[in-house]
Order: sequence, then C-alpha cells, then structure tokens
Amino acid sequence: MARRYTVIFIDLKGSSEQPALRDALQERLVQLEANLNARFHSLLVLPFSVVWGDELKGVLSDLSASWQVFVEAASYLQDTPFYLSVGYGTIDTPRALTQSTDINRADGVAFKAARNGLETLKEDEPGACRLRYEIAMNPDATRAINAFITIIDDVIHHLTPAQRREFAAVSPLVTVPDSKRRSVSRQSSWETLQRARHDAYQAAVEGLGALLRMIESAPEPTSEAGVMR
Repeated sequence: MARRYTVIFIDLKGSSEQPALRDALQERLVQLEANLNARFHSLLVLPFSVVWGDELKGVLSDLSASWQVFVEAASYLQDTPFYLSVGYGTIDTPRALTQSTDINRADGVAFKAARNGLETLKEDEPGACRLRYEIAMNPDATRAINAFITIIDDVIHHLTPAQRREFAAVSPLVTVPDSKRRSVSRQSSWETLQRARHDAYQAAVEGLGALLRMIESAPEPTSEAGVMR
C-alpha cells in the first residue's frame, strides 16, 4: 500500500496586487521558510521552499503536525494575510523524495489535494483562520476537519477588543499590539475568556488534533484515483 504524505501550501494573500511590497513580503516568506525547516526538521520529507515568489511549500511525514505549522505561520506573519492549505495523500514521484530536495520535482494526489484546498480558500469569504484541509479519497474526514476549523474561526471572528486582549495571552492565533495589553485580575481575565467562548475554542483545537491523529493511524488506502471535495 502506498504511503501517505502531508503537503502544505502557504500563499500570501493579494501579494501580486502590491508590486511595491513584493520584495519585503518575499523576505518574510524566506524567514518563515527557515523557521519552519528548523522547527520541523525531524518531520520533513521535503523542506519548505519558496516558489513562484509568494508561495511556500513543504512536505511532512506527520499529518498531526500540520496544525502546529499553521500556528507557527500565523504567529510569525501576524498582520500579513495568508492562506494555508494541507493536502494528505500519496505522492506519485518517489524518486523526487529520495534523490532531491527540490519540491518542484514532486507531484501526486497529496499535491493536488493541497492545490484544491488553496483554490477553495481563495473562492470563499476569508475568515480568521484562512486554513483548509483536503484528505484525499475521504470526503467525510475533510468535512469533519474543516468543521472544527470553522468553529475555531467563528470564535476568533466574534471576539470583542477586550476579549482579543485576553485571548492573545492564551492563543497564538490572536495578536494585539503591546500598547493594547493591560494588566487585569485573574478572575476578570477568566470571566472575559468565558464570555469569549474560550472553552469552545479549546475543545475544537483538541478535537482537531485527535481527528488528525485518527486519520493518520487509519489503514492506508489501496488506491487514490482522485481528490474528493
């Protein structure tokens, strides 16, 4: 049975519409490339590489680590809008995995799934997470994962300014300028987080992680003729 891989695409939103900023934006991607390759070194099948000027691609051996890749990207890019798509499936060019570190030589179902997810993100109304998973040949898993992401996105999207300040202390997906932070009592902080539905956010993150591990440990498919949406 063919081994499955985790392909990750990161694309800066609207960079082609800002030619004066492209050089600076590309430099941010180059630094993110270095950060991701260092942090996830032991899981890399193909290292993250900047391609086409404003995209960053990489291949991991571990599906469950993909959420942490998103968290790392969101923490680093912060106010730079981006999309992140995760495709999980087979790769049809095994020599590209063993004889080269050039990600442009690799292709297969996992890459098509990641590209499909990226195009879906660009078609939809952008949310706080800008994240989508595509599990090849498993549309139910795809829907379940993205349902958890919708919950996470909804919680973040509806935060008030005061709630964002408290969320920024417990979630790397929410950031506020240092000037906006203020010291409050532990009780007040807890009450604000409760009103912000932090418990729902945390349950969704934990559920997402459990689901990714379950998918990864499931029996490998015997064939993948296409990508289901």
